[in-house]
Amino acid sequence: MADRRSSAGIGPKAGASVRLSSLTRLLLAIAAVVGAGLLSRLYPDLVVDPEPLGALNTYRLAYPVDYWNAYGALAAIGATLALGLGADPRTPVPLRALATGVTVPLAVALYLSLSRGSWLALGVGLVALVALGAHRGSLVISVALAVGGAALAIVNHTSTPLDGEADLLLRTGAGATLSALAAALGA
Repeated sequence: MADRRSSAGIGPKAGASVRLSSLTRLLLAIAAVVGAGLLSRLYPDLVVDPEPLGALNTYRLAYPVDYWNAYGALAAIGATLALGLGADPRTPVPLRALATGVTVPLAVALYLSLSRGSWLALGVGLVALVALGAHRGSLVISVALAVGGAALAIVNHTSTPLDGEADLLLRTGAGATLSALAAALGA
């Protein structure tokens, strides 16, 4: 009887796979929106903001949400979700590696949004992950890998806007690849 229920999609295993699938889709949607904003900054000819920012907001990354605090909050939510998926041993290993790797561009986008409240939101999310998560060891590993990759991308970024941005994209991709490989080896 239990085998029929789980094969029909109503048993205990079905609930876990639906939850995982929903979280994965949510993370991919957040990464797509935040990634579009990051690409608009790194390659302005590739992704063009239809309403260019004024001189006052030149440095704050906000596209496509058009409000840097909301954009930063979205990146913080995505980073927290990605770290949670990357630290959960019930998540398949390729998805754990992808989730840990996608944290790097999310953190870079959070940095470029210049939103202090979003950093606070990320901190609260990490505290909640530590407090509520049962797998703190793998969470520490995921956070260390993601922070290392993001720090490499951010530190190597030049302070001049749109000067060396393509280099940042390459380093962000390299940091994400490094994080994904290390997460796969650590899992």
